[in-house]
Amino acid sequence: MIVRNGYLIEEEYFGKDASNVIVPVYSVTKSITSTLIGIAIDKGYLEGVDQKVLDFFPNRTFENMDHDKQNITIAHLLTMTSGLEWNEWYVSYSDPSADFRIMRDTANDWVQYVLDKPMVTSPGTIFNYNSGSSHLLSAIIQEIYGDTMETFAMKFLFSALNITNYIWRKDPQGITQGDSFLSLTARDMAKIGYLYFHNGTWEDSQILSKEWINTATDRLVLSTQSAPYSYGYLWWITNPSNSVRHFMARGWNGQQIYVIPEKDLIVVFTSDEPSFGLILGKTLPEHFIIPSTEYTSAKKSNYTNMIILLTAIFVALKYKRREKKNL
Repeated sequence: MIVRNGYLIEEEYFGKDASNVIVPVYSVTKSITSTLIGIAIDKGYLEGVDQKVLDFFPNRTFENMDHDKQNITIAHLLTMTSGLEWNEWYVSYSDPSADFRIMRDTANDWVQYVLDKPMVTSPGTIFNYNSGSSHLLSAIIQEIYGDTMETFAMKFLFSALNITNYIWRKDPQGITQGDSFLSLTARDMAKIGYLYFHNGTWEDSQILSKEWINTATDRLVLSTQSAPYSYGYLWWITNPSNSVRHFMARGWNGQQIYVIPEKDLIVVFTSDEPSFGLILGKTLPEHFIIPSTEYTSAKKSNYTNMIILLTAIFVALKYKRREKKNL
């Protein structure tokens, strides 16, 4: 799906029936969780990102307590720098040693499982991809709001964007999954990207502060686990070497929301095949879709020149005879 200058100019569902089909967006969920943390701060439910995580669970006792664990903040969860031991990035999700799988399949209390883990680094020092820490953010919203993060999302985000067709799983304790297993339509994924492109406004309403968006999509942490990207508040950010800056929500199997502010461009991918989805998600925006908006030719090969030219012509024609469609 391609949205350019506020118009839905390309929408293709290969093997799908219609635009109302919902798909699991996996870790794209994390970027939406980040959005909800920003809204919670804007609404006064949270004081800010420097609040200590353990303060939200005063009636719990956790293992492996030390000074570092006591100093984990919301900001550390948002930037994947909590310092908690967590084995996820370098193993398959089917691997029995993967913490995500252990938490999902065997832990009755996910919050307890995550915060019982020992510390391996001081908070704020090392990026380590950790779905469990994103789930803690959902638990925090539930603690301060008195209801699930899904309910919070429906009141302050989904209703404003007219997102009604979705499924969002909960953990065994009834806490909305903050890390994964939200299912959305591609159009509703595009709405999230469009909200960020427009500095948090939707139909003249300020849903999320511009300040939050600027920080959430800034290069806060270098992700050595996924070069060449940096990381913001649960958003992936391109590094300065990219010709056109953009930021992304990314999920397993190739679910992606690209936001390219300089080009007034939102691109959404969904996929149910890992290698195909990831290859297209990484290749098409940077090498074909973005260049097609500039009507430039590539410098690598005649074949690449031809593909970019055809893409440019296709997008230009679609845009010229476009019919304005509401997301």
